[in-house]
Amino acid sequence: MTETTPEAPPGKVVTETTPERLGPYRIEGRLGRGGMGEVFAAYDQRLDRRVAIKLVRPEGSAGSGARERLRREARAAAALSHPAIVCVHDILAGGDDEGDAIVMELVEGETLAQRLQTGPCPIPVALRLGAEVAGGLAAAHARAIIHRDLKTENVMIDRDGRAKILDFGIAKRPPSYGDPALTVDGVVLGTSRVMSPEQARGLDVDHRSDLFALGVLLYEAVTGQSPFLAATPLDTMTRICFWRQPPAMQLRPQLPATVSALIDRLLEKDPMRRPQSTEQVAALLAEAAARAASGAERPPGSAHPGEAPDAATLADQPAAAAAPGSRPEPARRPWWARQRRAKALIAALAGIVALAAGTWLALSARRAPRLFVAVPAPTIGAGGGLDGVDLQAAAVRAALLRGLLSLAGVSPLAAEQVDPVGGSPVAVARATAADEVVTARLDCNSATCRIVLNRILGLNGALLWTQSFEAPMGQPYLLAEAVTSTLRHGYSERARGDDASSLGVSAAGYAEYLRLDDEVLRRRQGLPLDALISRVRLLRQRSPSFLEAPILEASLLRRRFGASRDRADLDAAAAALREARALAPGDPRPLQGLFEVALRAEQLPGAAAALRDLERLLPSGPEVEVARGRLLERQGDRSGALAQLRAAARERPSWSILYRLADMEYRLGEPQAARRHLEQLLARFPGSYHAQSMLAQIELLAGSPERAAALYTRLVEHGPQVGEVANLGLAHLLLGSYGLAERRFRQALELEPGSPLVALDLADAVLLQGRREEAGTRYRALVRQAAGDAAAAGWQLTSIRAQAHAHLGERMQAVVEVQRVLE
Repeated sequence: MTETTPEAPPGKVVTETTPERLGPYRIEGRLGRGGMGEVFAAYDQRLDRRVAIKLVRPEGSAGSGARERLRREARAAAALSHPAIVCVHDILAGGDDEGDAIVMELVEGETLAQRLQTGPCPIPVALRLGAEVAGGLAAAHARAIIHRDLKTENVMIDRDGRAKILDFGIAKRPPSYGDPALTVDGVVLGTSRVMSPEQARGLDVDHRSDLFALGVLLYEAVTGQSPFLAATPLDTMTRICFWRQPPAMQLRPQLPATVSALIDRLLEKDPMRRPQSTEQVAALLAEAAARAASGAERPPGSAHPGEAPDAATLADQPAAAAAPGSRPEPARRPWWARQRRAKALIAALAGIVALAAGTWLALSARRAPRLFVAVPAPTIGAGGGLDGVDLQAAAVRAALLRGLLSLAGVSPLAAEQVDPVGGSPVAVARATAADEVVTARLDCNSATCRIVLNRILGLNGALLWTQSFEAPMGQPYLLAEAVTSTLRHGYSERARGDDASSLGVSAAGYAEYLRLDDEVLRRRQGLPLDALISRVRLLRQRSPSFLEAPILEASLLRRRFGASRDRADLDAAAAALREARALAPGDPRPLQGLFEVALRAEQLPGAAAALRDLERLLPSGPEVEVARGRLLERQGDRSGALAQLRAAARERPSWSILYRLADMEYRLGEPQAARRHLEQLLARFPGSYHAQSMLAQIELLAGSPERAAALYTRLVEHGPQVGEVANLGLAHLLLGSYGLAERRFRQALELEPGSPLVALDLADAVLLQGRREEAGTRYRALVRQAAGDAAAAGWQLTSIRAQAHAHLGERMQAVVEVQRVLE
């Protein structure tokens, strides 16, 4: 090291020759030279420690803007604290013609690249180092920092044999993080052999690009060869983008198959097909390293020093000479006898393993917690205007729901719970209290559709699994089978339920069912319930083994009962549901339907019987607690009913359960509790119109008229409905804003002409403004309207007539009407 310049002032970086000092650091010698600068060993006198200083050349930073971005990234990297990441201690800024310097922890040892010069690592060592590197990457990714140049040259192995990641020099944050680009725009940076396909193409990258580089690093560590390295960088990047590497276990047969498969997944061309969680990769590698170190996954025929070789090894070894005084070994049996005995033993072991596996699957399915899964309507990309695409999308969703129902311990949420919620999968999961969300996207042309299915963790949106496939257009039956089969791979840890069977319907029948279901779900105008029910019944006749048809018919019959009050509709619905239950005893939907039918028919013993059967099928689930609470309310046990619904809301605070709980609390005289649960609901699902409406009603009748007016104003702006507009007028009335109240009541009458309740409110607002004659005219009109109404015997209209008589000074008539109301 030569001294050619005087000592630099603190923070000053001199680059003409190797300096003796950089700021407060005394240079001890050069450690290496890289693409962006040089690395020196130095001594920090202030803290009495040795450090490494990376001197970044000015040309490597490509201008002042990029240098500032580099400094910002160095500051971000300095915030990282992980045993597998080299700590950044300090940043020294040079002048315009000088480089910057990054002061780092000094790691004494060798790089992984240097270690591999003598051949591949022992498998347990390679896996342990890979797990440590993955853990460091996970810490960086958690801070939205992507390395972008992970390679064996940038991984140090210290004197204790531990891995440490070096050189976040071209690291960056993903575009979604909101920062500007952190390196030179339009330039592909990094080492060609470890670039991901998207990085090689100059596209945006995220943490999955680092996972690709980790796959390259692992491949090199266990095989001693780079998977894509070619004669030139261009050829290398071409192989990265278009060529598939041979599996690592093909070059290193001792490598566990699970590890080889993980490396192949890390090296997928499509980022969506790689593992989506760095933490998960680190955990898998750590587990594989532990198993490899303990010998749990060593190849057949091998043995660690000090261990007795296994039976397969002994069988292949020549017999050793007997030691003096030892008993002679019995003669070996003929090969054919040994083979026959081995086959019998293998067959017996296979039977035992199969039995044990079946028992384990059954027990694990029972022990595994129930998984609540939301399935939003599929997204349609390309080909959205083609005929039949909507039917394809409906087939995908129906198949996803059916496939999830066929898995043990998985409960898909009803469309009615999911469809009101919009936004990201995390927003859907939060509103519905779903553990996971399964999304689907269709990109179609006139002949085929490409379907992409994603299994997403509801907590943070992490992608757990993804798969894509193609299916022909216009054949929803085949599409349903393809979706169901693909979905089972995504939930391979879940056993299939007892009712997992074929659809039991023809292709034409299934297409008709999808059309019916879509029409019912969308509530299209001009489709009377009678016509829909007739079509479903015809489908049932043609396909008596098709489970979905009787369930759909029962739903339509219950809806028609709401309008007709014809008890025959409930009886027919119960018959259809009993048939559905016979088709699928393990499906909870028929029992849930039977409970609803019995409750509507006021057959409380029948509802209790359906609930007991549902409890056996779904022990201690939130659906059971909600049903039990509703039954207790009908039986007169109000405190028990509230306790059950509150328990369900604690277990699974979905918007639908919270809304039902708040409604019960409000009806049973606990408005403050109802308000708390509605606010909890709106925190999860801010766009819930019904929750805002109920909260506004509580504020109007048992809270603050000011808050009620504010809530109703937002609701009316969203979409004016007569109830909300009239209640906004009542809030203004309570606040003394009679003119505003009058305008709102007139608006409500335009939405629902002839409404006696709104007409009474309008007359009150006119009277409170001193216009007595006009108000009297309106009250007399109300009395005449009520007298000529066939429903005048109803208590509400009778009450309106009583109030009109009172305002007109007709006290005796008012008293008579009030007595009728009380009766």
